[in-house]
Amino acid sequence: MKINKILFFVLLLMGCKTQTLYEYNGMNQNVKIKPGQCYIAITEKSSNKKNENNRSYLLEAIPPKYKKVNIKYTEQELKKHEIKDGIFSIPIRKHHLKFLFKDVNLREFTKMEPPEGYAFCLVDVPAIIKSYTKEELLNSDYIVEVQQITENTKILKTIKKNKPKKLSSNQYYANKGNWKDLQIINSNDSGCRSYSMKTIEQKLIELGYDIEINNKMDDIDKKALTDFQQKNGLKVGQLDFDTLQKLGLIKE
Repeated sequence: MKINKILFFVLLLMGCKTQTLYEYNGMNQNVKIKPGQCYIAITEKSSNKKNENNRSYLLEAIPPKYKKVNIKYTEQELKKHEIKDGIFSIPIRKHHLKFLFKDVNLREFTKMEPPEGYAFCLVDVPAIIKSYTKEELLNSDYIVEVQQITENTKILKTIKKNKPKKLSSNQYYANKGNWKDLQIINSNDSGCRSYSMKTIEQKLIELGYDIEINNKMDDIDKKALTDFQQKNGLKVGQLDFDTLQKLGLIKE
């Protein structure tokens, strides 16, 4: 039986290292941006002072860029990826980060009317793992197509005197004004938090699944998650926002 289903069951553990996985060049850079956190920037009334923030900018959340490349594995290398006899679990895209703009109620953060500002999150994008049979790998001469990350995510700002007629979901037009320091939004309410496997396992146990907490995605955990997704009409095999929300780990 051929197994070519893409599995997204590789989770990101809490407290991952940031290294140089992103670039932030938005309004005010007073805090260190961390993965799994959301931030908000608010402007007050326009200032007469001449500074770089007393201009209008177009902010863009640029997603990471990928390219497809072929990697040839040796039999010795494949042994490290063998999860059971004749079945290999191979990463085809590494874990990385992504900036996203987020809709929030700005009136919770400012008394200015009308309120003006923007919120964004630096979210974890899980690695993608694909399962192969020994036969499939032999037929491909042990060559696997993977996605390499060529450019990391970033938020960039460019001077823009006039607001564009149409903005995409990854753009925000920042009018000139006195921009306050970035504020961290409570991660419990932000919908952009990272979750460890232990957290997922605890939720599944609460729902009646007979699994052990070992902070690892094993075959029993996969079976439980698949069953949960099927019973709730969710996309099977992908640990996405909808699944986390249905598990009660993300507030609506």
